[in-house]
This record gives sequence, C-alpha cells and structure tokens, in this order.
Amino acid sequence: MNALAKLKLLNAIGYFAREHYRRTGKFLTQIQLFKYLAFLDFWAVKERGKPVIGLRYLAMQWGPVPEDLYREFREIENSKIYETFKVLKVKDEFGEVKRVEIAPLEEKEPDLKLFSEYERKLMDRILEIFADRNVRGNHFSEASHEAIRAWEIAWNKAQRSGKKAYPMSFKDEIEGENKEELLERLEVFETLMGE
Repeated sequence: MNALAKLKLLNAIGYFAREHYRRTGKFLTQIQLFKYLAFLDFWAVKERGKPVIGLRYLAMQWGPVPEDLYREFREIENSKIYETFKVLKVKDEFGEVKRVEIAPLEEKEPDLKLFSEYERKLMDRILEIFADRNVRGNHFSEASHEAIRAWEIAWNKAQRSGKKAYPMSFKDEIEGENKEELLERLEVFETLMGE
C-alpha cells in the first residue's frame, strides 16, 4: 500500500469512527468498520471503476474483510492509538477478547481533503444507511452479502474449495453497459498501485 492509500485509509477510519459515534452514541465495531470500508471500495468500483482506498479483501462467512487490517488489529495487544482513532479490545470476565471497537480521538479531526468530492459523498451516503443505533453488525454483514457481488463470487469459490476465506477481486464487482470502460479504469488504478 502506498503512502497516499495508507493516509486515506487512516483518515477514512477516523472519519467513520467519529461520524458513527456522533450519529449512534456507540463506538464502531471491527465488523462494522470492515463493512464501511468494503462498501466504500466496492461501491466506488461499481460506480467509477476504481476503489477509494484499494484494500485487499477476503470473502469470509460474515462478509468482506480487509486482509491486512484484520491481521493488524488481531496483533494489537492493548488499545493502540492512531492519529485520529484508537483500537480497543473489549474483554470478558475471563480476559478473552469479545469484540474490537474503534473509538474516535477528539484531539485531531480526520483530514477529508485527501478525498475527492465524490469520495466524501460516498462516505456520507454509507453513513446515512448504516450509522443508526438499530443497525447491528449482523445487518452490516447481511447487507454486504447482498450488495457486494464480488463477495458472493469469492465466497462461493471458498465454499467449493473447502476454505474459510477466499481473495476477492474488484473486477467481479463490475458489470453493465459501462463494463469495459470501468475495467480499463480499474486496470490503470491497479497498475499505479503496483497490484
């Protein structure tokens, strides 16, 4: 992941954490965050031919999971503070991690100048749909199963091969009359990102 993509990722997480908390009064869970990011990338591919961040996703039972971020969050022992958010591991009475939460930091606002107008509007559209006190992690997962075609394709491959996870492809998200144009844009993006 190049430096700009990493900056966009960290600021997108900070923005989703801040806005989710502001709208729901609850910290963002890891499952919710992973779905916010998947919707951001895959809806942008479907609409514009290139992802906003371009994370590598795995199709897992509960929906798309950004592979590197999943690994990073699993390896965090205690709360880890990033520039605009912190990752908290909530443990049960036996000391076992029962969930991971992402809390916004008040000291620094996420830098939204890194995102185009389209990307900011897409983030806000996703928040309007999902940042609701009544929307739970399972709702996010169900929605990702229905709305992200690439997850369904990869998950079917995982099940046929007996695996618990399978790499997702942005190309699988593109369909319709603009397919060739969008695939060309995606190829340019992937070339620039070194994928």
